Amino acid sequence: MRLAEAIQLTEQEKLKLNWIIEKHSSSDKLVERAKIILMASQGFSNIEIANHINITRQKVARWRQRFIEFGIEGLEKDATRPGRMPELDKELVQEIVQISKFSKPKEGEFWTQQSLANEVGVSASSISRIWKKFGIDPKNTSEK
Repeated sequence: MRLAEAIQLTEQEKLKLNWIIEKHSSSDKLVERAKIILMASQGFSNIEIANHINITRQKVARWRQRFIEFGIEGLEKDATRPGRMPELDKELVQEIVQISKFSKPKEGEFWTQQSLANEVGVSASSISRIWKKFGIDPKNTSEK
């Protein structure tokens, strides 16, 4: 069983965390995070903190690690998340449409999402979206 890294707080950090907890305008998330760090600095395990605050041990571990890496500022903001994937290039979309309508796979009677995805190097869900957008049914293409 891994032991969580110990947290040593300066007097100023303790004051700031207690101030966050007592301040009425602090968000619930920030108060919860401050409690996690204060309890961790007192030697409580992640499981003990999780049980006391009624959250998961993984959440405790995440915020403990964020504090170790970024200090109190790390508690104030959620981590950034990746944005939306960029759209496929228009030429690639047209190539997929052309292949779907006018060619047959090496094996089988018609393209499946996965077989075409493997052929052109995109995800099967991308093929599905393209087929839906262009009204392509690979089983019923009359252009072949």
